[in-house]
Amino acid sequence: MSSQKLTMSFSIWGLFETGEGSYYHDWDSLMKEYVDRGFNCIRLESGQGLLNDVNGNPIDELEIHPIFGKFSKYGRQMNAVLKNGTINFRKRLLELFKAADKYDVKIVLSSWFVIHTYWFFKESVTKPVFQLSMEEKIIHFAKDLDEILYMLEENNLSHCVAFVELFNEMDGIPCNNPPILSLMFASNKYAEKIRLLHEKMIDMLHTNHPGIKVAYDVSHADIRTDLIPRNIDVLNFHNYYLWNVYQAFEHGCVADNLKEPEIPQSIQKYLEMKITNDDILDEMKSSYISSVYSFIPRMRLYCDIKKDKIEDAENLLETELRENYDSYLAKMKRNVDKIVEIRDKIVPGADLVMGEGVTYCGSNDLLFEEKSELYWKIVNEHMVYLKEKGFLGTIVRTTSGPEDPSWNLCKDKYLIANSLFLNE
Repeated sequence: MSSQKLTMSFSIWGLFETGEGSYYHDWDSLMKEYVDRGFNCIRLESGQGLLNDVNGNPIDELEIHPIFGKFSKYGRQMNAVLKNGTINFRKRLLELFKAADKYDVKIVLSSWFVIHTYWFFKESVTKPVFQLSMEEKIIHFAKDLDEILYMLEENNLSHCVAFVELFNEMDGIPCNNPPILSLMFASNKYAEKIRLLHEKMIDMLHTNHPGIKVAYDVSHADIRTDLIPRNIDVLNFHNYYLWNVYQAFEHGCVADNLKEPEIPQSIQKYLEMKITNDDILDEMKSSYISSVYSFIPRMRLYCDIKKDKIEDAENLLETELRENYDSYLAKMKRNVDKIVEIRDKIVPGADLVMGEGVTYCGSNDLLFEEKSELYWKIVNEHMVYLKEKGFLGTIVRTTSGPEDPSWNLCKDKYLIANSLFLNE
């Protein structure tokens, strides 16, 4: 198995495009742009779970739509799809991997189905998958992943796989039978049942595709260790050590519910106060939301910023980072140290990867991160720290694809950060 260090771009919706003009329409020309920024790996949604229906019948093409309608253009990563279209996951995967092969770029395949991906599709498409039990979901997604890997092998492209995982943030997946808000809250007996089934599916993938690394992906460092499959090759954790910097702007107005938040006067001065949660929900006519409700108030808040107050909001965030830099840096290191400790104790042979992290900014207009030298200083510190801890791979930041403002504004900064991790 390859031990090449991975500098990862998190281009979650890279397979989603709606024709000419879409950010990800032409992978062949895009791939050079990744390399020019120091990336040698891309992590994204593979479509697994949607290649075949729950009865095993192939799905050739699916209709897709902008998640948040007219508001999608304002949200980071949400702007990857701005009009209705169709998607053929098999075709798009081959286009991606052929381009990756040409530029020696590796791909991480994952699924955000239960958190975000379902937003792009009609409920008639996704409801049957949601109705599967957790055990049935694990088997269904593993079978689709198995098919993808066979397809790549048939086209001499499997060497471009960095690693695969059944689900993004599997430790936080909700269950419907038994009803559990998150696997993190499962009983000990049920957690063991899920882990053993997960291990069985990983064994199947190892047997069918020797040489392909399989990862377990978790949402943070403080995880339930009894859920970790003992036969994984990679432990992929998420380290959003700086996300709370946005509390200086949000003041608790972004919560995991759909009730209209009470905006304090201190925040109203930055806003038009013209958009409501219901306005966002009304734009999701083709979509529906059954998890991660926080994205509704997040879109409501960040789409409503006054154009002439953006610089003030950026300065607010810069002040927060400057005044609390040391505590954010300590949090980053504490999270890394914790996951290293868990890896060493539970799966000592597994590689470590930081597959998401730092922050998520809800606005394409708010450029605090792009402009802040302090922001890039702490990012560079995490790149060096992960290198010193022997990580196989890391992202620079979660929003790091061609649809993000940073793609063109921070090309040199990406190159520097990635070079620090590779020690070039």
